Amino acid sequence: MKRPSIFVCSSGAPVIQNEVDQSAQVTRKFFWDPYKKPKALRLIRRLHLKSGLPMGQCWLAHTQAISASDYILVFDGLLSELLLPHLRAITNAKIIYYFWNPVRKKCPLGEIKRIADEVVSFDPGDVEKYGLRYAPAFASSVSFPNQSGSRKSEKLFDLSFIGRSKGRIGILQRIFSVCEKDHFKLFFHVKGTRQESKKFRLVKTASISHSEYEKTLIASRAVLDITAPGQKGFTVRPLQALMHGIKVITDNSEIFNLLDSDISRNVMTIENFLDSSLEQRQRFVRSEFTGCKNSIKSQFGFDGWLLDLVESR
Repeated sequence: MKRPSIFVCSSGAPVIQNEVDQSAQVTRKFFWDPYKKPKALRLIRRLHLKSGLPMGQCWLAHTQAISASDYILVFDGLLSELLLPHLRAITNAKIIYYFWNPVRKKCPLGEIKRIADEVVSFDPGDVEKYGLRYAPAFASSVSFPNQSGSRKSEKLFDLSFIGRSKGRIGILQRIFSVCEKDHFKLFFHVKGTRQESKKFRLVKTASISHSEYEKTLIASRAVLDITAPGQKGFTVRPLQALMHGIKVITDNSEIFNLLDSDISRNVMTIENFLDSSLEQRQRFVRSEFTGCKNSIKSQFGFDGWLLDLVESR
């Protein structure tokens, strides 16, 4: 059976780029990094694409490969929305538009539905609300081994969180305070505004690099996963943690519906975590990971996920 030709388009988020670069299924790729070009050129690009003037495809690369592909997978983003009509203008391939983020309020969803052959979301709430197809997130592997070639690492932190504030500072501060009193080793990097950083000690104005995020992940016994307001689907990060034998404390019970019973023992809801005794919290975080980590890779690994996504009807 002939392998389908799959072209992946994305804004170049490192977690996607890493999986695409390692994929045996992706034929060609195009990352339109929003910040890679000079600021003036980015402004010209945005104005051109928004204006509806012809020749928008001049901002695309690999036009011949795009037109020759069987499937085009586009990950959501502002530039993805603007470039989508120009992708359609040069190909008859099946275009699948995948929301790996919640659908934002100002998203031109009607236009996306009109152009793409399928619109898919990781979030069951958005699927029900907007009439989309559902596909859970994929599990991402880290992009580096340690010096021994193994992905095992010394555990420097009992619990870590890296992410934007997104209205979550209250619950983050509560969890941090509880774990600090429990004498847990913590790494919290909450990206926020300068005003938030003056008010909350957890908030930093500087971003953290993807490589530093991965190093922190591998050095953690457990990670904290807190959904954005209104989000129901689980993202790449908790699956990535579980695939590497790292436990997850989350406010999203949706993940239990997809994990087998052995792996789900490594997941605890935030509510249960806070209601537990000190001894119970320590036992959950510091005990050994149970179950087969490879089952996460076989169920949610990128290549299998990609084939399911493009070939499912």
